[in-house]
Amino acid sequence: MTLVLVWAFGSLDAQYYNVTNKHARSYLTLSAGGGVHLQMGESERIKAAPGAAAQAAFSYEVQTRRFFFNIGVGADWNMLSPELKEMTDSYLRADRDGRPIRYDYSYSDYRETQQAVYASVPIQFGFLLTDNIYLALGVKASYPLYTHYAVSTDLYTGGTYLQLIEAVQRNVPSYGFYPEATYRYEGTYANAPLYVTPGFEAGALLPIGKRVSCRIGAYCEYGIPIPLNERTPDLDLIDYSAVDLSPQTQSQQNLQDNLRFNSLSDSHFNASVADYGGTDAMQQVAQKLTVGVRCTFRFDVTPVVHTCMCLKY
Repeated sequence: MTLVLVWAFGSLDAQYYNVTNKHARSYLTLSAGGGVHLQMGESERIKAAPGAAAQAAFSYEVQTRRFFFNIGVGADWNMLSPELKEMTDSYLRADRDGRPIRYDYSYSDYRETQQAVYASVPIQFGFLLTDNIYLALGVKASYPLYTHYAVSTDLYTGGTYLQLIEAVQRNVPSYGFYPEATYRYEGTYANAPLYVTPGFEAGALLPIGKRVSCRIGAYCEYGIPIPLNERTPDLDLIDYSAVDLSPQTQSQQNLQDNLRFNSLSDSHFNASVADYGGTDAMQQVAQKLTVGVRCTFRFDVTPVVHTCMCLKY
């Protein structure tokens, strides 16, 4: 009789376990990830060096059998450092004595460090191939909260006297021909787009405790820009508007204090730039690729169901 009771209660317990496993379970999740960030925009004069990205999100997740779905809110940060090839910006003017010259700004080692922070809404669908291996597809919309860029470049100025045999002049500060020095400027994007980003993730689901587990996986995301307003890159890359350009009063210190640079993402080359004058710095709004590793902690918040094995008298 004892053996029969043990078998009966064991069967009830097993049946209860199987039934509850078929029901949906609820989780709250915290995730963090990071990896390599690449700019996919095209340009003949720009070298897009690999950057970095990081992200964090809080989500609500539902799992039924081997399928899971989550939706949440998060924040994304990315950083890029595109480099610009050497260029010369030239225009005709007179020197301090009134003689006609072609005045040159010669730029080299031009680097722009770009950073952005986005508020995001991620959605993800996943499937457990086994108890521990999963695949997931998702998409998120990311809205720019903060943008920043910093430009650093080496620059010297020179002049070509069109009517003289020895035409080129350099390192004569009194005539506006300044030696090479480093110039810097910082600002924010003029046209930061919204991004819609499909993504893929694959990895392992690892138990940590009775109601806590962790997904660790590799992910890949491709950001597609959606302009928030019509993109009109009518900004000159190099802004001389605040610089003293008078041959009689100009100085290198004034040039260093007042020379400004617009972001490569927002501007075109000045009309006076050799070979590329007037063309967009970026031929299209940059698409972005991120590859990295993400860790997601899942906290089971499914209400505990208590069974009552009661005998009625």
